[in-house]
Amino acid sequence: MRAQGGPQKLRFTIISCSGEDTDYPVRELLYHSPQTRGWQTPRFCTYPQELVLRLEFPSKVQQIQILSHEYKIASKVEVFVATPNPGEDANKAAFKRLGYLSFDSNERSNHQARELKSVHVNVPAVLIRLVIHRCHVNKLNIYNQVGLIALNLIGEPEKPPMDMPPGGYLQLHPPITKEVPYYNAAAADVADINLDIHVDSVTASKIRELARLKDMAVANEDYDEAKRLKASIDRLKVVGQKIAQLEARKRAAVEKEDYDAAKLIKVDIDKLRATGESAAGTDLPARNKNPEEIFNRVLKGSKNGPVGGQQVPHDEMPIRTAAGAAMDASVVEEEPQLQDQSSSGPAPPALAQEPSWGNTSFGGNNKHQAYDERPAQGRGRYTPSEDQMGGLGGAPAAATRGGGASDIPAPDGWPGDLPGPEPLEGATAKDAEPLEELAGEYVARAFYSKNWQLRDAALSYLSTMIKDNALQDKRDAFRTLVRTVQRGMKDKVANVFLTSLSLFQCLIDGFSATAGSSSIQSACDSCLPLLIEKLGDNNARLREAAKESIMFIAGLKDANLRSSTHLFVKPIKNQNAWRPVLGILGMLQDLVPLLGISKTGDGFELAELMDFVGKAYNSPNADVRSTAIRVTKEVHDLVGPAIRKCMPKDINPKIKEQLDAVLGGDAAPAMPAPPPPATKAAPKAASKTPAKGAAGGSKAAGRGSAAPPPPPPEPEPMPAVADDPAPFEEELRAREKQLGPNHPDVAASCSNLAILYNSKGNAGKALPLYERALKIYEKHYGPNHPEVAHTLTDLAVMHLEAGRDDVGRPLLERALAIQESALGPDHPDVIAIKEVLNSE
Repeated sequence: MRAQGGPQKLRFTIISCSGEDTDYPVRELLYHSPQTRGWQTPRFCTYPQELVLRLEFPSKVQQIQILSHEYKIASKVEVFVATPNPGEDANKAAFKRLGYLSFDSNERSNHQARELKSVHVNVPAVLIRLVIHRCHVNKLNIYNQVGLIALNLIGEPEKPPMDMPPGGYLQLHPPITKEVPYYNAAAADVADINLDIHVDSVTASKIRELARLKDMAVANEDYDEAKRLKASIDRLKVVGQKIAQLEARKRAAVEKEDYDAAKLIKVDIDKLRATGESAAGTDLPARNKNPEEIFNRVLKGSKNGPVGGQQVPHDEMPIRTAAGAAMDASVVEEEPQLQDQSSSGPAPPALAQEPSWGNTSFGGNNKHQAYDERPAQGRGRYTPSEDQMGGLGGAPAAATRGGGASDIPAPDGWPGDLPGPEPLEGATAKDAEPLEELAGEYVARAFYSKNWQLRDAALSYLSTMIKDNALQDKRDAFRTLVRTVQRGMKDKVANVFLTSLSLFQCLIDGFSATAGSSSIQSACDSCLPLLIEKLGDNNARLREAAKESIMFIAGLKDANLRSSTHLFVKPIKNQNAWRPVLGILGMLQDLVPLLGISKTGDGFELAELMDFVGKAYNSPNADVRSTAIRVTKEVHDLVGPAIRKCMPKDINPKIKEQLDAVLGGDAAPAMPAPPPPATKAAPKAASKTPAKGAAGGSKAAGRGSAAPPPPPPEPEPMPAVADDPAPFEEELRAREKQLGPNHPDVAASCSNLAILYNSKGNAGKALPLYERALKIYEKHYGPNHPEVAHTLTDLAVMHLEAGRDDVGRPLLERALAIQESALGPDHPDVIAIKEVLNSE
């Protein structure tokens, strides 16, 4: 039986590149080895960058693999393909967009692992275009670069068409053959990029030779020999990965002239190579009567770290999944993923701990996003740890299915495509005892498993049991399930968190008649802090799901959320960590009308609430400021002018104008605007109080010896709502007509309108208004005035939020210099700008 077709590594060249770092040219992507340095974008380049690959032959591309740099990481990479006609110019080819791959920021692994994205596409192609978007910002990536260590394409070259009519001819007497061809899908393992990047070249060559021999054995129907060769290939992969790591350590030792360490490492490499050759069944004689003993001893001797105290070179960086650190079985989904299916068949022994990812197609259905915005599901791989490789030298590895728990049958209705949960030990086993008594040992093991898919399945199974009334009569069922939900809400995997929310609602609905109001309130109070924390998560799905769960609690009479409102307004130490503040403010906007304001603890306490909201007025993030204004409007609708007594006194003049417009005509009698401090000259305040000429002159003393003449009186601001730009646009036109186009009050109107547009997501209109205001302030006050600093800050934050760090950071650094000179290093405004700069 001979193979007919099968995936293989596709040869390609690079015909176009938008730019490269001279030390990391694009030609590096044409070589696959453990020493590959990869390609990097130019320093401080503009994004997106682009690569165009041409395949050697027209091919059906089945898999695309991209190995990212450990800290020079793209936020996403878009994939396009084209099949131009022979001789057609590649620049004129019509590309079809397949989707994009999103990469993790790699902060959880402290940038000590490289992420491999492997996606199945199954499309015909001649040209492949990769569009690389802006990098993840971190302290190591000082030049804002993106690095790709390796690219790999797996598929099948298309056969040239035969010169015959369509459909061919009828075969009158077809030849009789005993061979039935088969499709050699296993060939993809030999074409995988891991074999080139994480296995030394000598062992990789031996693996390919054994793969060829295995195919010959299958062709000769010698299946025992094929089975033996397959086991040898699996063993050599593990040995080759370890040798590659030791080769990198040896090279680092030679570079530091630590020849004693290099010699010891070479001895270990020779022993491992001899053991691997013996285990592979080659003709080379083994150097020891017991190769397993050598294998275990060498691996054990290397467990304590690099030989000679060398730092681990980047060449042996482990590949990790999109979740974070290497060998962490949890996976975080940052965005809605395409439909996936669990892969079938046992994993290689060294990858028994790896979460199984299915083959994913760009053509799957996704209800959350439009077609062009659907991310590709990456299939992560791990480099086996030394403990795993050491375990392979002893007893044969257990099958993946069952994970050591095959003696425990799965309960009825359990998903049949998942591996079995591993046994629990120590403190984990003790923590799992209540759940084991409630739902059985198999479900308890699954929920406490290291495999996130098992944890997710356990939560779904518990929800089903509640709906079937299978748990309501068991002792301590409600309390045990509440603890289970809490643990699920703390899980780092997005799917597990979302499933725990579903279990929480099933729990409340299923036990509402039997648990009692005090138990329901206690359960909600214990879960509420976890939900509030998720309001500031980077994942939009998690934020929205947490918000929906809080609103679910707010609708429960037994939950008595009015008594727990203090949890929402706890002070946040870092107000410039804008996402948590924005999440809570958005929640307050919905909860304040629902729960009300009260002095008896049965609702929000006014002073406590406005203390939290008032701090957000000075946030460097425009969304936070605009949401804080909307919350203030909700509170004002409930308490009226009394809100003025609880608002901060040092509100930014531009924010105060918006507040006055939103709160209506009670602004002047309720809280007259205090004169601004001397360090923050405010021409608007001087113009509004012409009677205080002396004060106005002292404020302007820094700009000249004589006070400027008072401008014409301003038109009264029109009543407006925060979301309607028309009144602000009319105010701007009126000021331009009365004061001229370059008056500071015109700049203030530009800033107010820009804040509104930015809060509505219309950055295209906000940006030129901010830039116009900046030019007016600089012309009128000079380049180092506080108003210039305020506008620079707003403008910089807009650029930073849009990913234009090369534009935003210099503006923010200039604002910092102005504010620090005027206010001193310990002023809250100065500290706020420093924190934003340090967080970017």
